[in-house]
Amino acid sequence: MGEKIAIRGKVTEFDRAGMTFKMQPIYGDGKVSGPVPERYCEAFVAALNGHKGEARALVEGVGERNGEDGLIALESVERVTLLHPLDFHASLDELRNLRDGWLDGDEGIAPPHSGLDWLSEAFRRGYPDDIPLPYTVPSFEGGVHCEWSIGQFCLEIEIDLDTRKGDWLWFDKKTNFMEDYENKILNLDDPGGWDWMANRIRETLERAG
Repeated sequence: MGEKIAIRGKVTEFDRAGMTFKMQPIYGDGKVSGPVPERYCEAFVAALNGHKGEARALVEGVGERNGEDGLIALESVERVTLLHPLDFHASLDELRNLRDGWLDGDEGIAPPHSGLDWLSEAFRRGYPDDIPLPYTVPSFEGGVHCEWSIGQFCLEIEIDLDTRKGDWLWFDKKTNFMEDYENKILNLDDPGGWDWMANRIRETLERAG
């Protein structure tokens, strides 16, 4: 009996005749292969062809990992979900591939995987579905930087994965970033920190109209 496996990545092949697929995970060098249930045929087609061939999907099933070459063979597929281009967990998977010196070979600290694990779970628990997803990139110091552009407003948070706190910045781009702004340090280990951030994003959406 295999283990439960959930992989985010890009579907690279779909064999309709053989009803099988291949996939390149966002994080890791190995490949994923497995059977395609009839009910998920259209989902795999969409994952293969969507977003000009750059669509990403979450494939969940039961399978086995080969520790030597990283290959993952699924025995069964239980769910296929097309991912939003800004899917937060997929963005964190991209950051897992970074190594120290990722910026021009000299600068840029790679985020610790343990910190990314914490942030992924904290986001899953604390970030509501009714607000837009952020654009997510690494920070130079080994943290995570998230940004929302809403009309004339820009919202940012720089997350320190060691302290689990976020340096929040909100400003109005039409006033040269100075006349109407707000800074705050959020404790992202506290649900209240996520609630405050979500409410601020909602307020900005209403203000932007």
